[in-house]
This record gives sequence, structure tokens and C-alpha cells, in this order.
Amino acid sequence: MEVAGANADCAFVSAFAVDSFGGVAQLATLGGVAGFSLTAIASFLVGQRLWLDFLGGLFLCYLGVRTFISKPAERAAEVRGSGLFSASEV
Repeated sequence: MEVAGANADCAFVSAFAVDSFGGVAQLATLGGVAGFSLTAIASFLVGQRLWLDFLGGLFLCYLGVRTFISKPAERAAEVRGSGLFSASEV
């Protein structure tokens, strides 16, 4: 009976080892795909830097013109407390 028990234990251990190796292989594959994907995205963005800088500058100009054209407030905001943390209270 001990031999049958030993074989069952060996089968469990070998199945666990194969299952663990599959999990490790899966994680390594997904990590590689994620790493190469981030590299590809970063390379693309660096290659398009001129256009991204241009669009960012246009957006900043739009915000500046919009701020310059907007009407000022009728009255100043009320101050209810003092200190840094009182600013977040509603």
C-alpha cells in the first residue's frame, strides 16, 4: 500500500510542477508582451513629438485666449476658514 500512496504523491507533485511551470511561462510571456508594447508606444510617441508639441501649444493658446476673453467674477470668493485643510471642506 505504501507504493500506491507514493505513486499518488508523485503524480500530484509532478502535476503541480507542470501546472506551476505553465503559470510561470504564462506570466513571462505576458510580461514580455507588456514590456515590448510599452516600448513600441513610447517609440511612437517620441517619433511624433513635433506634432504633439504643436497640438499642445495650440491647446495652451486656446486656454490663454479663453481666459483673457472671459468676464471677471462679480464678487470675490468667501473665505470660511484659515489654513491649508480648511480649503477642502465643503
